[in-house]
Amino acid sequence: MKSLFTIPIPEVGVLDWLYPEGSTPSQKPIWIDAERPQEHSLSPLQLLHWVKRLGVGLHKLGLQQNEVVLVLSTNHIYVPVAYLGVAGHGHVFSGCNPAYRVDGRSSVIFYNHREPNRLRGEISNRGHRGQDHAR
Repeated sequence: MKSLFTIPIPEVGVLDWLYPEGSTPSQKPIWIDAERPQEHSLSPLQLLHWVKRLGVGLHKLGLQQNEVVLVLSTNHIYVPVAYLGVAGHGHVFSGCNPAYRVDGRSSVIFYNHREPNRLRGEISNRGHRGQDHAR
């Protein structure tokens, strides 16, 4: 793959690019919650700590390389943690924001490859809980 621009794109993982070997991540906050800037912020060093914790947690849950992780979340300063924790540990990140809906409802289908004959649907903001459905 070649960039359309003249900017060289290194052939390394996203975490290796953000945190090159031998460098020291900054402790200065760069992700800052606009509503609570004094209470919620993340520095690159803090982000790296949370990314590693998430990656270890996904591994302990039994996720294999290239499995998809759906993150259902509104926008906030921890979304980069979720993305980098998932993608940076060899999984596929799929993001979904419940705030973006056309008809006032959201539905998500959960699929577990270990139980391929079961689907679980959720309709989140009308107070209904989905039911398990056999395929």
